[in-house]
Amino acid sequence: MLPESFGGIPAAVALLWVATAVGWGVILGGLRRWPESYTRRYALIAHWLTPPGIILTFSILGFGSLYATMALGAEYWAFVLATGVRPERLLYDGSMPRLAAFLAIAAAGTYMVRALIF
Repeated sequence: MLPESFGGIPAAVALLWVATAVGWGVILGGLRRWPESYTRRYALIAHWLTPPGIILTFSILGFGSLYATMALGAEYWAFVLATGVRPERLLYDGSMPRLAAFLAIAAAGTYMVRALIF
């Protein structure tokens, strides 16, 4: 466990929040590079609604937002690594290996973050 930081919040949790927010911003930048279309518009809306929706769902189920933040942070950075900040790569023909890589990286990342936090 890393040492404490501001106000008793563990440094690992503060680092997790920052890394998740930066990952969200990197994906937002990748989505904004798409040509203007209805697909891009819907992808941006879904991206904006994902963090509050996931955190609200985890909170209603009784898990709290820390577990949601761990999963989202790992998924955002796995998405960046698997697609190279070009989300449209998941829409190409033959992109199943890329999707499998995304899922494997996300699972491994979530496990590593959980080990760092707890």
